[in-house]
Amino acid sequence: MKRCECRMRRVIICICFMFLLQNALGVQALTIEKANVPQQLHEMSLEEKIGQMLMIDFNQTVGSGQIGVNDSIIRVIDQIQPGGIIFFKENIQSMEQTKRFTMELQHRNRGIPFLIGVDQEGGEIVNRLPFLTEMPGNMALGASSDLGLTKRVASVLGQELDSLGFNMNFAPVVDMNSNPLNPIVGVRSFGENPYLVAKMSAAFMEGLHEAGIFAVAKHFPGHGDVTVDSHKGLPTVSKSIEQLKKNELIPYRFLIDNGIQSIMTAHIAFPAIEKSIYPASLSHAITTNLLRQSLGFNGVVITDALNMQAVASTFTAADAAISAVNAGADILLMPTEALTVKRALINAVKTEVISEERIDLSVLRILKLKAQLFKEHNTIDVIRSKEHLKVEKEAAEKGITIIKRDETLPIQKNERVAFIDDGSNHQSNKLLTEMLVNAGITVTTEEEAERLIYILHHKKDALLNNNLQKEKKPIIVISTTTPYHYEQWEFVQGFISTFSQSRASIQAVSDYLIGELLATGCLPVSIYDSTGKVIVMSEQECK
Repeated sequence: MKRCECRMRRVIICICFMFLLQNALGVQALTIEKANVPQQLHEMSLEEKIGQMLMIDFNQTVGSGQIGVNDSIIRVIDQIQPGGIIFFKENIQSMEQTKRFTMELQHRNRGIPFLIGVDQEGGEIVNRLPFLTEMPGNMALGASSDLGLTKRVASVLGQELDSLGFNMNFAPVVDMNSNPLNPIVGVRSFGENPYLVAKMSAAFMEGLHEAGIFAVAKHFPGHGDVTVDSHKGLPTVSKSIEQLKKNELIPYRFLIDNGIQSIMTAHIAFPAIEKSIYPASLSHAITTNLLRQSLGFNGVVITDALNMQAVASTFTAADAAISAVNAGADILLMPTEALTVKRALINAVKTEVISEERIDLSVLRILKLKAQLFKEHNTIDVIRSKEHLKVEKEAAEKGITIIKRDETLPIQKNERVAFIDDGSNHQSNKLLTEMLVNAGITVTTEEEAERLIYILHHKKDALLNNNLQKEKKPIIVISTTTPYHYEQWEFVQGFISTFSQSRASIQAVSDYLIGELLATGCLPVSIYDSTGKVIVMSEQECK
């Protein structure tokens, strides 16, 4: 009872604080009228229009660890006049601090609201706000094949982001993870089937949109079949346009038909389409000819972060920005040397390297997008509310997928089990131990146990793997990340994928182990052995 009273008191204090802060800051336009967009564009200077096309981060422009508006941030905003700001974990400490930061920023928006965005895809890989309701991520949702659940998950994320002052989420990931060696997508993908990815992505988009958050589908035209991390170098995909149309482009066409308003272009070379080996983000053939003309997208195109090595290692900040705009991009995300980039773009227009009409097209799209922003926001008491935690629990449970079934389960209360220690001291081991003990299971040493449990976080421990192949006791492996790990663990009696290390996912797998949960997840990707032979076929969509 005391705990509930404390939480209620904290919520009331937070609400009062935000009300007082809004009044202290004064009334500032957080929306613009759609009917006024053409007139507003006409009244803007070239410098203001180009500022609208820049989405900056404070880590680069001011310095790491910015958690509130200060003189340095005010100076950067006044100089660059950006149209948007992206937050990272370094900018986020608590709900109250984050809400205060976004509100203080909007107070300085000069009458045109900022797009304030963040990467909050769900799952652990890209999770900037750890205090939000913890969803298991896209591959767990793909395993569920549940469109309604996916929409509810995105709606929960959207409501909580909205309550903190965000209006854009760089999600969903629309990439089909067709390459098991992909170092950057993996469980961030809904799966390898383009039709499943299309429908799940559209459901996710709808959930965000209904919560007042702009969805950004990424990474066009597809980041799922690469072996190079574009943060570190330029990946190349040697697929023809016809191959892309039969696979990677299917989800994008479906999203465009269903109202996606923003798409992020990838830093990947597609030499069959762009002969100059430019990344898609800087390619007119891909951004304009393919995305806009062939697929008919007329929304806002956002580049992937321009400080990534796929671009930054080859192009100067100014050249990358000019190329991206001429390619057809509307918003340049995280350009290095943002003030230099702004000046270079102004000069490019004055010297007719870029036409002002081209700038106007982008700014018109941006202003039309901003004209849709909600005037009212959720209060922060929606975060981890009882209703949201129910969705978290359902998503975790429906994502549990059995790759190899151990017919001797469930674990009996008189059975002794032990956790295999790989030296990682990972929190998941502690959580599952606690949950099984609370369920009446005896957790003991490996020597005394009748059954062994190994929670797999990474693939790299070859020595442990070799030793366990000699083990005579039955082994259950629980993979909390990629299901492709199974390729090295075929010898075990049972292999379970959660696709997530969240507390809710660990609780769900605990419930499965003791027979209190029926695992219904369907594997959304195929698993291959070292020769490329399929050893477990994707179940695609199933109920």
